[in-house]
Amino acid sequence: MAELIVYEKPTCTTCRKLSALLAERGIEPERVDYHVTGLTEVEIRDLLAKAGAGPRDVLRTREPAHAQHVAGRDLSDDELIALMARHPELV
Repeated sequence: MAELIVYEKPTCTTCRKLSALLAERGIEPERVDYHVTGLTEVEIRDLLAKAGAGPRDVLRTREPAHAQHVAGRDLSDDELIALMARHPELV
C-alpha cells in the first residue's frame, strides 16, 4: 500500500497540478478516481474529518449538479454528505 492516497478527478486542473508536483518529488501515491469508484457516506465523513473540513468546504459549486441539487436549498451537513455520495461530481 502506498504511503499516500490521492482521491482525484483526472480531468480536474488542480488534481493534475498535484499529480505533477508529486511526480517531480518522486512520490507515487495510490490514486483513487472517485468519480469512477464513488465514495460512500462513511468514506466522505472520514475524509472530511481527516481534512478538518465540512461538506460545504469541498463542494464544486461550478458544477451543474450543484445548481441542480444544492443551490437554493437549506441542507444539513448530513443531507449534503448523502447527496455527495450519490453525486460524486459535487465533490
